[in-house]
Order: sequence, then C-alpha cells, then structure tokens
Amino acid sequence: MNNNFDYFYTYRKAPQLYYKKLSLKSIILLFKSILKDFLNLFQQEDVIEKNKIWIISNTLNNRNSTEFITNYYSDSISVKFGGKKSFQIKTIFPHRNFIGKFIKTVVFFITSNDDWSIHNIHYLYDTIYMEKKIENLLLSSLPKLIIFSNDHYYYNRILLKKAREKNITTIYIPHASVSGYFPKLEFDYSFLYGKQMEDTYLKVGESLGQIDITGSIRSQNLKFLKKESYSERTLGIAINPMDNIKDIRNLVAEIVNMKSFQKIIIRFHPRMKINKFLIDPIIEYSSASESSINIYLSQINILIAGNSGIHLEAAISGTKSITMYFSDQFIYDYYGFIENKISQYSSSLIALANILNKDIVYPKEEYLSYYDYSVTNSELNETSFRILEKINLILKNI
Repeated sequence: MNNNFDYFYTYRKAPQLYYKKLSLKSIILLFKSILKDFLNLFQQEDVIEKNKIWIISNTLNNRNSTEFITNYYSDSISVKFGGKKSFQIKTIFPHRNFIGKFIKTVVFFITSNDDWSIHNIHYLYDTIYMEKKIENLLLSSLPKLIIFSNDHYYYNRILLKKAREKNITTIYIPHASVSGYFPKLEFDYSFLYGKQMEDTYLKVGESLGQIDITGSIRSQNLKFLKKESYSERTLGIAINPMDNIKDIRNLVAEIVNMKSFQKIIIRFHPRMKINKFLIDPIIEYSSASESSINIYLSQINILIAGNSGIHLEAAISGTKSITMYFSDQFIYDYYGFIENKISQYSSSLIALANILNKDIVYPKEEYLSYYDYSVTNSELNETSFRILEKINLILKNI
C-alpha cells in the first residue's frame, strides 16, 4: 500500500510543514472522507460516454484554464473526482467500499512508522481501491485524449499512471505557476507558460514527453489591462487557504490606520468562503469564484499576497506586487517571484510602510516574458488559438 505514496503524493518531498504525528485535524479529515463516502452511496454514478476528450476539472481554477477547449470541441466532456454532482461535469466518486477502506487504513496506521503518511492518513483512505476503479473506467469509456491542468493532485496522479499504462494520449496545460516541489513531467504533451516553467520542471527530472512553450491562458489578455494612471489608490490583498486570517486581520487594521489607501479589496481563493473579518468603509470583499482575475486586477493599484501565482498575473497587468507571508509555516519564495524580480518582499509592517513610501518598480518585460511567453508574443486571445492548433494536430495523429 505504501509503494505508491511517492508517486501519488508528490508533496512528500516538500519541506515538512506538517506535525509529525497524528493530529486532531488528521482524524477530522479522515472521518469527513468516510462521511462523504457514506453519503455518496445515495448518489448515482455518472455514465461517461465512449471515445470522448476528457478535460479534468476538479476546481474552478482548473475549469477556467481549460474552458476554451471545452467550448471548442463538441466531443469533449469535463470530468472531476468527488464533490457535489454537476449537470455540466461528469463526477467520478471515490471507491464506495468505505468499510474496506477504513479497515485497510487502520491496518496501515497500526503497522506504519511513516510520520508523514500517518499525519495525512485521509489521503491514503481516499485513494484505496481507486487504481482498479479508474483502470476499469478507462477500459469501459476509452477516452481518445485526457487533458490535465493539475499534475500533482493525487487522483490526477492515479489517472495519469493508468492512462500511460493504457497508451491513452495525455496533455498538460498548467492552471497556475509551478515550483520545484512538483513532479516531473510525464505527459505526452505539456503546454507550458514560459522558459521558467520549463527550467523548473527539467530541474526536477527529464520530461517523458514533448514540451511546447505556449504562454498562459489565465494571463494571455492581462497585458491589455496595463494602467498608466489612477484616479484613486486601491490596495488588493489576495488570501489563500494556507494563510492565517488573524494575521491578515491585524495587517489590514494597521493599513487602515496608515490612511495610505482610499480602498482595500480583499480577495479570497475560490476554495474559501468570504470571511468579513473586519468592517470598515474603505474595505470591500471579493471571491475568486465570483469575480475574474481580470476584473479584480483592473480595480487595484498594488497587490499583497503570500505564495500565489497571482503575483505574476498582477505584474503582467501593470499592478505592483508585494509578497508577505501570513503564517508561521511557509516556503520562502515558492515560485521564485522574489528572486526573479516579479514581486518585492516585505517581512513586516515596518518594511511594508517603507516600500509603500517609495516608488515600487515594475518588473522588466524580460523577467515577465521568462515566466510567460504570451507577454511579448501574443495578441488578444492568441494563446488559446495557439494551443487549439496544437491539439488539432495531436488529434489527427491519434
């Protein structure tokens, strides 16, 4: 059971930001998974038609990065693992034998001395029996092509492994920036943002397929938002699930007292619910699941965020970017944005005040184009057209 851990759970090689023991959170997550499995017994599995193009769409960010493909190909279907059933997306539920899964999980817990695995034991529970289920699903539906936008989610890793075994063509279109903690590329075709993304992956290991530098779908039109002047000074703060809300609240309260901004727009990650943790006339709240990145960046002058690909998108749009960390547990410069001068780093409120009192320098175009080919090599929507042309060629050869 433990043999596939390093393949399915790629974050094992990241710096250990986890408690090295079974925690209350681990137990809660495990029993949430068991409860979901029980409730899934009362839902009917979706039937997936044969010979379709699968587009794996587990999250809103995944769907946004591949929606242009879904709209273009009439024989494509969106597929996700678990969660609420959707009329537009085919849902593959985890294996329903939750009693057998629980027994195997308990046996593993008793016999294993792997601290990381025990702390993240809900991952193990979720994937028990899934290799066989996905293998049977591929045999019955025979997809002509599978398109991924996430290369490290454990269900996606199982699907990729089984697709390779069945010689099903796979394509990877990243939905966000990547780091050296991601797995090596094992797709037949990988359409990457820029040279930086290719360099990052090749440091991890040799690619098993073809790499094409195409530019980013998410940011292909952001350069047309570039702002020359502003009628008001507006700060954006982007929050992700790893951030400590209490730390952000304290920071926002201090920034409000500084009276440096006319407006502060706080944006929550699409997997988070809006938490109006501080009420003030100049504070607005936004959700990434309700408002596009283009709209958000067109509303702000300066962005503050932790480890997030939004820094690159902000820089491309002409929005000045500052990196701050809102947690005791973080990986410094996860995406290399600070080192490569995409974003400026602030370690404290005092450092932030010093940065805000100076002119924040925009990144040079050469730094941006290193991360994203579309910065200097795309007209409106050209990245989408470029990728669709490549997919058409691939389909002709299948």
